Amino acid sequence: PIKNGVQIATVKADEEDHPSGVTVTRTTQTLYQTAAIRKLTIQGSGFNSATDLTFDPPLVKGTDYTQRFVNANKIVLTLKKGTTHSNPRRWRWEGGPLLVTSINVGGKEGAIKVGSGGQGIQVANILFDPTVE
Repeated sequence: PIKNGVQIATVKADEEDHPSGVTVTRTTQTLYQTAAIRKLTIQGSGFNSATDLTFDPPLVKGTDYTQRFVNANKIVLTLKKGTTHSNPRRWRWEGGPLLVTSINVGGKEGAIKVGSGGQGIQVANILFDPTVE
């Protein structure tokens, strides 16, 4: 009930955004661009072995990373090695947030946009690779 005012919005939790129940949980895992520890854990709900994720900046499954389905709440991504030492694969070409912008679990819904207004949900904070001068 609203008193002496006008309701302008209803704030919903991210998991309420889509009736399918498919969610991605916001996390701030910290990884280096090309670090030896190349695993990124994506958590949420409604995952299956056919799950496809869309990232910002873009990453391509099978080219940039491999994906292992753990259970309906967890997927582990592993950054692939580059073609040469001077051209390694990177989670991001610059430091910054890695976002999941949509998820497709193979249902009739197709790709489901995630995050506020489909802007994405941060799943990692990517740091520049350390250097020694």
